[in-house]
Amino acid sequence: MAVTLERIRQLINKFKRQTKYHLATLLLLLCSSVAVISRADFYGPVEIYSDKGELNIEERANVVQDRVVLTLKNLEESDLHCEVHFMNGPELIIKRVGFVTAGKEILFYAPLRRTIVKIVVDYTCNAI
Repeated sequence: MAVTLERIRQLINKFKRQTKYHLATLLLLLCSSVAVISRADFYGPVEIYSDKGELNIEERANVVQDRVVLTLKNLEESDLHCEVHFMNGPELIIKRVGFVTAGKEILFYAPLRRTIVKIVVDYTCNAI
């Protein structure tokens, strides 16, 4: 009987230690998630300017951690050649060039290095 009670006591102590570990991990995950979300809110919306003419292109822009990400989806039947410029106040303009095949999407991204003033993404696409 004494051995059984001791074994139960050991299991309870082990469960307490594991619960503390899991709670600490959960709290850390929650805090880091809140930090990332509040940081994304701090950057504000991304302004998108485009020169796509009559082309059918779907666009989305987000801030993910310390990067601005532009997703372009080609809804045309021909491939596109796209040139993207990322602008953020005092930073130099970052240029990305890529080809978007028909019916596919592509990600263009640029890092944010300094204080965020205003994030502007300007892109031009031409059919090839």
